[in-house]
Amino acid sequence: MSAEDDARSDRRTLIVGAATMVGLIGLGVAFGLGPAATACRALDPTPLTPDATARDVVPLAALGADDPAASVAPRLAPHPDGVLLTGPALALLGVDGAILAGATLAPPAAVVGDGAAPFAVVVGNVTTGQVDAVRPLVVGPAGVEPGACVDTSAVGSPLAFLLAAGDGEVLALRTDEDGSEAVLELRDPFRGRVWAPPVRLGTAPAGLLGARTSGGLGPDLVVVARRIAGPDDVDPAVLGLDRRDGTVRWTLTPADVRAALPPDVAALAAVRLEVAAVDAEGVVLLAAPDTGPDDALPAPVHGPLAGPDAAPVPGPVATLRLGPDGGVRTVTAGAPPVAARDRLEGSGGVWTLDAAAVRRPGASG
Repeated sequence: MSAEDDARSDRRTLIVGAATMVGLIGLGVAFGLGPAATACRALDPTPLTPDATARDVVPLAALGADDPAASVAPRLAPHPDGVLLTGPALALLGVDGAILAGATLAPPAAVVGDGAAPFAVVVGNVTTGQVDAVRPLVVGPAGVEPGACVDTSAVGSPLAFLLAAGDGEVLALRTDEDGSEAVLELRDPFRGRVWAPPVRLGTAPAGLLGARTSGGLGPDLVVVARRIAGPDDVDPAVLGLDRRDGTVRWTLTPADVRAALPPDVAALAAVRLEVAAVDAEGVVLLAAPDTGPDDALPAPVHGPLAGPDAAPVPGPVATLRLGPDGGVRTVTAGAPPVAARDRLEGSGGVWTLDAAAVRRPGASG
């Protein structure tokens, strides 16, 4: 082979190598950008066609909320102009039963919260509460207006675990994959992040930390509770924060909680705490056994991602009622009642939701 042939062969090798390198780089960029774009793209709502005719019974199929693959069950929620149906779809029903506005989303996306601005989320894991994207949906008689989407699954972004949603705001635990750098994040539809103070909620990988943490939103108080276990567990077990600025008002240590529990619950190796309710009167907590290290994680009993049939892990359970200052007021055996998700009082009566339809007050059949 001549020197000229060798030169041609070298040039061909270089060209093939360069083309291969460019292709691999392009493929890597595509794979890197693809997932980040996908999470928010899943929260592009498809508008419902409003129905101006009043109805006593609105089939869920008409609202796009009858998908068996849905990750969150439908539920009723208050709205200034009527009643919201949230879950697999979003619909605003007027007091006369008319469908005023709404939107559908493809699973695993779902809508949580209430008020004029619920939030659409991509549900990555119902048990841990992980959500991969969050987008406010401002809804009124004029329609649904999507807000800015935050992709919480992008590379380098802290993971997000949904704790509570209501009154136009959403509360999440944000943490790195190893459970470090944890913060509590409150968001609203217009300002985005309102506050995000760092917190210590025990040591565990992110998924376990999310599954073991619960939260609730009150009129002016945000409460977060977590699982407690072991004599070396000294991080706060329950925190009360000011809803306006995230300032910690009070905390309860694991020792404080165990001292208040009935003996059979206090003696458990690990106690799962869930926020059942937060209102002007104070806080209601569920204390129940946690699953063993080798058992499946328990589903949430309370909160925006709780299923309709969720129940505490079998064993002794107790209800703690705290005052707004965090002081323990009463402790009773048994679990607190689960907030009704298929009934809503207001807008002229009691609305009900069954497996097939939303029923307006006074409707029958």
